[in-house]
Amino acid sequence: MYLFLLDEPRSRSQAGPQADKGSFKKAIENKGIWLLALAQGCMAFILFAFINLYPQIYTQLYGLSENLANSYTGYFGLFGIPFGALAGYLIDKTKKGQVIIFCSFLLMLAATFWMGFLSNSFTFFAQLFALSAGASLASSCVMILAPKIVKEERLIGTSISFINLFYYIGIFIGTPIVTKISDSSQSWIIAIYLLSGVGIIALIAVFGFVKLTKQNAV
Repeated sequence: MYLFLLDEPRSRSQAGPQADKGSFKKAIENKGIWLLALAQGCMAFILFAFINLYPQIYTQLYGLSENLANSYTGYFGLFGIPFGALAGYLIDKTKKGQVIIFCSFLLMLAATFWMGFLSNSFTFFAQLFALSAGASLASSCVMILAPKIVKEERLIGTSISFINLFYYIGIFIGTPIVTKISDSSQSWIIAIYLLSGVGIIALIAVFGFVKLTKQNAV
């Protein structure tokens, strides 16, 4: 829809029809975009699985009341609000986007694994905060850093659209897969291990992105 319905940047129209040919192919030839897309898809898989399944995990794994479980879940979105803006500030201030994105995905992975080992109200809030902060920072870092590795300005929109494709695939498949694993194993711990595995894949993708950008001196 982006390619056919949205207006093209002036730089594209000035470049002539030849420059438009194969723009999507050129965009996905960028290995860094593939790595960011994979990381973003894994992030969405984890994030929306938790958004949808937090109340069930709280009630079935930890025995919380339904009202308390829903109350805890409500804080998740609240905690994530400031971290999108914080990601941009940190990257602009420190000029170390690769370090920040890696630490963000590492925090998300740690918080995901921690979900299986909560013990009191403090750990419930701390895990919520850590996961919300990590996921929000991670997602924002992907979107901030993606344009920086696109060689041609006219390919930025297509590259971001490609990353968003993985993002929405992650949203679509996350909750059903985690629910199926939990039901078949009769254990939320196994489902949390699955989510942690997805987090490891995301971290490996980010590590590859960091290594690639350092090689290209981005």
